[in-house]
Amino acid sequence: MYRIAVLASTNGTDLQAIIDEMKDGKMEGIELVLVASNKQCYAIERAEKQGYETFVAPEHRRDIALRQILLNKKVDLICLVGYIRILDADFVKEFEGKIINVHPAI
Repeated sequence: MYRIAVLASTNGTDLQAIIDEMKDGKMEGIELVLVASNKQCYAIERAEKQGYETFVAPEHRRDIALRQILLNKKVDLICLVGYIRILDADFVKEFEGKIINVHPAI
């Protein structure tokens, strides 16, 4: 199983598209293991309503907290879908080759 996480800070319409594709059987072998954000947002609400695990990172330790939970979840791919925070260099290095930005918010 290929494990993905979505980082979002907005309404989560791209997140919903991913979820819909998975539910329609168009993404076999893909498991959405986490939806995370830097703040409470509608993307988090969408994920919770549909039974997905969510995480809102505390502002003062955001990248450290995100890094730890993503490592614990053994994530294969991180999808940034309107994530409005810049990830620090250590975070990007930790997940080099495992991050895609499908909707640049900044």
